[in-house]
Parts: sequence; C-alpha cells; structure tokens
Amino acid sequence: MKSIGGEQGSTVLTANKIRPYFLTWVTSYRLSLKIVISYPELMRNKIALVSLIFFLSGCYAAGLRNGEGSLKKTASLYYNLLMWKYYDRASAFVDEEKRGKFEKFVSESQDELNITSYQIKELIFKGNEEKESSVKVLITYYKYPSVSEKTVSLQDTWVQKKGNWYISSDFEAGLFK
Repeated sequence: MKSIGGEQGSTVLTANKIRPYFLTWVTSYRLSLKIVISYPELMRNKIALVSLIFFLSGCYAAGLRNGEGSLKKTASLYYNLLMWKYYDRASAFVDEEKRGKFEKFVSESQDELNITSYQIKELIFKGNEEKESSVKVLITYYKYPSVSEKTVSLQDTWVQKKGNWYISSDFEAGLFK
C-alpha cells in the first residue's frame, strides 16, 4: 500500500483510508453541478458551441483545399527522389500511361543527369473538380561531361486518380532531352 506523508511524527494515511472520503466529495460535487445551472455556465456553453461551429467550418474549408497541399507534398517528394536518383521510387509517382516514357528517360540519362536543386514555383489547378493541374518548377542540373550548372523551368502536368496525384509529363522537354 502506498502511504501519504511518511515523515517521522506525521500521520500516515493509506490509499484505502482516503478513497471513501474522496469518492463522497466527488459524488456530492457532481450532484451539485447537476442541480445548479447558473447563467454564466449557460453562457460558457453557448460560447463553446459557437467556437465549435467556427472550428468545424474552418476544418471543412481547409479540407476543400487539401488537394493543393497533397499535390505540393507529392510533387516535392517526386522531385526530391529524382534529385537523389531514386528513379525506381520516383516511378511510383508517374501516371501508368506515361511510365514507359519515364523508363526510357531514366535508361538514357541516369548516368549523365545530376539534379542539384529544385524549387516548386506555382500550382495551377485546371477545372472545377481539380483532377488535373500544372506544377511550375525550376530545376538546376548538370549533365556529364559538362559540369556547368543549368537551370530550366518546367511546367509538368499532374493528374489525380483515386485520391493520389501522378505526374503525366511527356518527359521530352527541358532537362529530359
């Protein structure tokens, strides 16, 4: 048994001795709360209800633009994988219809292309349903045998299928040449 106190000369109370008094106090406190509802408590409940409504409406509005956040994260991950030459992992973000062109691009340039940085500049959503969008990105790279860096601006098309974003580029412009 745990004891409270425990110093020399103090009264040692065990948990079993305190528990009945504590439960009696909690029970009487709950009953008094149920019986007496004061005006300030009623106002606090109304304020809490209004605050909850504003909070939920904010969550709903944020959910409407969730496509923008998920597209930015997905595109950033894709370009990061390209930069570190994880082409096998990056292919998971390529639309199935364009995967053959991506694999051709990888086989032709995986040893020569070195991406040093990227910067997502803009997300452009097309249409009301936001199932297709464009991502403007600046990519800094160099290709062997040259070691001078070049910067190219790309506008890649991304499509949303089954809740996920996939790049649907032709892999023929800019650094893909």
